[in-house]
Amino acid sequence: MNKSPQRFAIDGYVVVDDFLNNDEILQIDSELRASPAESIGDRRLLDREWCRLIAHVVRHRLLKLRLLALATQPVLCTYFSKNEGNNWDVGLHRDLHLPLRERMDGAPWTNWTEKQKIPHAQAPRNILTLMLAARVNLDDCESDEGGLCVVPGSHLDADVSAERIECTGSKGSAVIMSPLLLHASQKSISDQSRRVLHFLYGPTVLPGEVSWYYGL
Repeated sequence: MNKSPQRFAIDGYVVVDDFLNNDEILQIDSELRASPAESIGDRRLLDREWCRLIAHVVRHRLLKLRLLALATQPVLCTYFSKNEGNNWDVGLHRDLHLPLRERMDGAPWTNWTEKQKIPHAQAPRNILTLMLAARVNLDDCESDEGGLCVVPGSHLDADVSAERIECTGSKGSAVIMSPLLLHASQKSISDQSRRVLHFLYGPTVLPGEVSWYYGL
């Protein structure tokens, strides 16, 4: 029996081993070598056809795991790359801003900003509860490589002083999480690279006159 939906509802995340297979990772590596990402935190990967195809492969597997609703689509993919030359830490936070086609003044979308020329707004909670992120490891990620740590249950406004859990995993594994989950990462102390594709999924149709920046 697949226990992922039950664990996800309680913890706000699950770790899935072998989420992408070796051939798929090799394909991604080849594409990134042929056309490198614009930055170590490139948010415009869905501009690329190969990434759009992978995004739909990821969506199909999330559907099979019963973690994603049918009426959903990929709305963003961000590439992260930590290495000896590019290293950083991130404090506990939730991912509250979503990528939209154009700015709309007034509630419920607030705190507008722009990231790589993509308008982002802080979303209302009722929309964020419908969102799902899949962080796919393109390299092995051990505890010394600055990987993700999470506070289980914090997507439900649970006690934020709860113990943080490290989400280690091998190449091809994925952390599936709610954007409302408190998460953080430390600087890497390894000489190995840690690359991640962070896919974000949301409802096909948004209420009101707003629409996704990437209408896939």
